[in-house]
Amino acid sequence: MADMTYVSGAIGLVEWGIGDEVKKLIMQLISETIEDELRDDPPRLSFPYMWAPESDGHGGPAVTDPATIEVDFSFGGTATERVAFRTSLELVVDDFIEAYSAYDGLRKSGWERCHVLAERLRELANKLDNAPRSKHWDEPEWSET
Repeated sequence: MADMTYVSGAIGLVEWGIGDEVKKLIMQLISETIEDELRDDPPRLSFPYMWAPESDGHGGPAVTDPATIEVDFSFGGTATERVAFRTSLELVVDDFIEAYSAYDGLRKSGWERCHVLAERLRELANKLDNAPRSKHWDEPEWSET
């Protein structure tokens, strides 16, 4: 059989429309993989203040705002690494107020929603205030005893 050598021309799979189909299949596979991962290991919400004053739970400095909220996903490079995002609960509340604000303040329906949310947040604050105390209240945290 005679050997062939390249002379000219580019392979035109994109022009054939195959490129679009391949892209679609790859994106579908990536989407399914992400969906499966999120179902198997859903995002986690936490208050990173729980690690204060030692750290932020990720090896960084401790957060100073106790109302900082963190959401993390299992998309890190290893089984234990997680991708984390943070925001302040105050910023979420500010966004909520802004969503219902007109140029001169809240309208009635917005004020009512803010009031309902405020009541719920007060309930949660009371829950934190009334969290049961351990019989080992005065002992150092994380003691080996």
